[in-house]
Amino acid sequence: MGMAAESGLPAAPRKTLSLFDACALIVGIMLGAGIFRAPAIVATQVQSETVFMLLWLAGGLISIAGALCYAELASRFPHAGGEYHFLRLAYGEQLAFLFAWSRMSVVQTGAIAALAFVFADYASRLAPLGTHGTALYAGLIVIVITALNVSGTSHGKWLQNVLTIALAGAIVVIVAAGLMADVPRALAPNPMAQEPTAAFTGLAVIFVMLTYGGWNEAAYLGGELKELRRNIVRALVIGIVAVTAIYLAMNSAYLRVLGLEGLRGARAPAADLVQAVFGAADAAVVSLLVMVASAATLNATVFTGARTNITRSAAISPCSRSLVAGTPAPMRRCAGCCGRGPSHSSWCCWRQPRRTVSRPWLLMRRRHSGCSSC
Repeated sequence: MGMAAESGLPAAPRKTLSLFDACALIVGIMLGAGIFRAPAIVATQVQSETVFMLLWLAGGLISIAGALCYAELASRFPHAGGEYHFLRLAYGEQLAFLFAWSRMSVVQTGAIAALAFVFADYASRLAPLGTHGTALYAGLIVIVITALNVSGTSHGKWLQNVLTIALAGAIVVIVAAGLMADVPRALAPNPMAQEPTAAFTGLAVIFVMLTYGGWNEAAYLGGELKELRRNIVRALVIGIVAVTAIYLAMNSAYLRVLGLEGLRGARAPAADLVQAVFGAADAAVVSLLVMVASAATLNATVFTGARTNITRSAAISPCSRSLVAGTPAPMRRCAGCCGRGPSHSSWCCWRQPRRTVSRPWLLMRRRHSGCSSC
């Protein structure tokens, strides 16, 4: 500890995360608000219910394949810097610095800001605060979650565990009610919806994979996960299998209650499902569900977002690193980046995992050749 302080390097993170904590973070960051909207978009881009379900199953299998590559990298090169550390070893400091900068200024902050406004939109429906109520809710949730993570890793992980359990439990209840309820197809076919000429389109794949996004954040747990070599693989597989099962069950409930044609015309599939099952448009239930989903993903994003800053900034205190992850989000919104943030974040978020996974052999070759930096 003394040597670290004298050299100006941050102290090595403590191994405080259990297998359950890692699973909760992975499930929480993947199980976002996308499942409440994306299925309606995917339904307009497929020809049949069978293809619709197969796409969601394929998304889970592809995510597992990518996650296993990350698990191999994280177990062989454990580091709190995650993808930044992998890219630095494989490609050098310059590319890794660009990634760390884009992650700090665009990827994480854009995702945090977008999630904060999803939370705020639904919070404003339950308790309006006037003309600027949405912005106030968005800023407040970012400040509160950032403050909890600044106060310590234990607070962030316990909040994540509670939110993930609550979210998964609520979804399971709604799915079970939808699958067991004897209700007619709730929505009439949308006459404006055009059936695709192919079995499915590229847009369907994009939205499926976007909904499955987030598993790559497990790379940032390498420096804090107990029994890393064994638990990183378990956490990724258990987390993605759990999310895949929830997505398949949720979409099965959508198809059973709404049908593919009805799903194509749904603007809020979860609200239509609740209305059909429980007999009334219970907007409060859906609003709370989406708020919990957004808060769970937001907390996991802030939690992992500071890890790159830990690696990059040797002279900055741990509290400042967490603040860097959370503070720019409301600033982006105040600067008028509302519409551009999600698109910028999505582009960078999916480009970097592809680049990281595409060159694991380079790291292995350098390690076997005796590279000093590896």
